[in-house]
Amino acid sequence: MRKGMLCLVMFLAMMASTGAWAEPGDWYVRVAGGAGGGADGKLLGQKVETELGYVVSGAVVVAVAEHTHLESEISWRRNSMDATRGSSALLGKSRVTNLAIMSNISQGFHLDGPVTPFVMGGPGVSFFEVKDFGDQQTVFAYQAGAGVMFDMTETLAVEVSYRFFGTTEPTLPLVSDINNTHHNGLVGLTYSF
Repeated sequence: MRKGMLCLVMFLAMMASTGAWAEPGDWYVRVAGGAGGGADGKLLGQKVETELGYVVSGAVVVAVAEHTHLESEISWRRNSMDATRGSSALLGKSRVTNLAIMSNISQGFHLDGPVTPFVMGGPGVSFFEVKDFGDQQTVFAYQAGAGVMFDMTETLAVEVSYRFFGTTEPTLPLVSDINNTHHNGLVGLTYSF
């Protein structure tokens, strides 16, 4: 419960700071989902890699200049862990999760027509956890990506994007040498007010 309240407070604080930076402009909401993976490390001294997992995200976005947007995003990534050959069966089917709260900036490159390519990136925090092997830890997070938005109507667009997500190295009991980076492919919807 405390983790959920902390996430909500941080998300609302970032939304407020985004609004303070913004000039009067359009507001958007974005939801997206997709697949990703890439984290690896050692668990109980055994090398482990994550399997392809999923990511879901939602954001509140404000246009601050022509084709420039600030957003407050919350995302959740989940990947099962796969022990390499010869590893102990004790690892079972543990999983890695990242609940991240991010502040992003994106720059679009409007073309004639309904297609807008963009680049984006930003810092944030991630609540990193390996199920059954240590406590959750809050770590610095960062991401960068690129994609394309396709205008469906004046208020609705479809987004297809790639995002690289990473964090500083978490330090948990029984877990070491963690490379907590993820390559994600996302599809989303953006609705403007």
